[in-house]
Amino acid sequence: MFGSPGAASSSASQIVAASTASPLAQADQLTTSSIVAASPARIVDVTTAQVHNFPLPQSERHLLIVLLFVCFTVMAIGGLALWKRNWQEVVQRARPHDDL
Repeated sequence: MFGSPGAASSSASQIVAASTASPLAQADQLTTSSIVAASPARIVDVTTAQVHNFPLPQSERHLLIVLLFVCFTVMAIGGLALWKRNWQEVVQRARPHDDL
């Protein structure tokens, strides 16, 4: 209808698409050096000896996690204190001064 000018005419011949695939068609077996055949998935067996072989003992790991939490808390408190002081300075500057 909207494509070519001859598509809307009634004398246009209809094109019938036929399947050209033969039942004996085979896939192309071309391989290149950049395409590597996929290897099958492997299931890794993790023994209990490997699970408990951490670089740090459990108590030291817990101590380090607690120290990281303490450092984060101190930094957060310091950041909030600076934000509060800055906000107080902004409010103080917005008030009119009577001593001038």
